Amino acid sequence: MLQPFTFLLRKAKSMFKQPRIMMSACCKEKLPKRKFSCMSTASSFLHMELSSQFHQVFKLIDSNGDGKISTAELSEVLACLGYNKCSAAKEAEGMVRVLDFNGDGFVDLDEFMVVVMNGMEKEKEEEEEEEEEEEKINGYLMDAFLVFDTDKNGLISAKELHRVLFNLGCENCSLRDCKRMIKGVDKNGDGFVDFEEFRCMMRS
Repeated sequence: MLQPFTFLLRKAKSMFKQPRIMMSACCKEKLPKRKFSCMSTASSFLHMELSSQFHQVFKLIDSNGDGKISTAELSEVLACLGYNKCSAAKEAEGMVRVLDFNGDGFVDLDEFMVVVMNGMEKEKEEEEEEEEEEEKINGYLMDAFLVFDTDKNGLISAKELHRVLFNLGCENCSLRDCKRMIKGVDKNGDGFVDFEEFRCMMRS
C-alpha cells in the first residue's frame, strides 16, 4: 500500500549516496584531528538536505499547494507510477487512511515526514540485518575454507584438497581429479583456490 513512498525514499536515498562519500573524504583530508566532529556535522547537513528533498517531493505531490495531500493528488501520482485509473483511486484512498493520523482526510507535511523517516529507519535496520547475516555466512564459509587450507596460507591446493577428501573417505578421488576441480574454480589461473573463489563457488 505504501509502495510509492518506498519508491520515492529509495530514489532520494540514492541521490545522497555519493555526496556522503565525498563529504567524508573531504573531512578526513582537511581536518584529520577533528574527524568525528566533522563527520557529525556532515551527517547533520545530509539529514537536513534529505529532509529538504522529501519536502520537495511533498510539494510535488501537493499539486494545488494547500499544504495537504488529497486522495485525488495521490491518485495522480500513482497513475504516473503505472497504476490504472481505477486501481490508483482505490490505492490512494487506502494510503490516505493509513497516513492520515489526525483524521482530517488529508496527509499534511508532518504526517508525510513521519512515514518517510520511519520508512528510512526501517530500511536501515533491514540493511544492517542483511549485513549481519552476510557476515555470519562468510564466517561459516571461512571455517569451511580453513578445513581445506591445511597449511593456512590462504590458498587451497590440489594436494590439500586431495588429502582432506581422502581423510573424509573419498578414496577413489585421485590427485588428477582434484587438480581438475581446482581448475574449475580457479578464476585467476594461479593453480589455487583463494577464499573469494571458494566463496563464489559455495554461493553459486
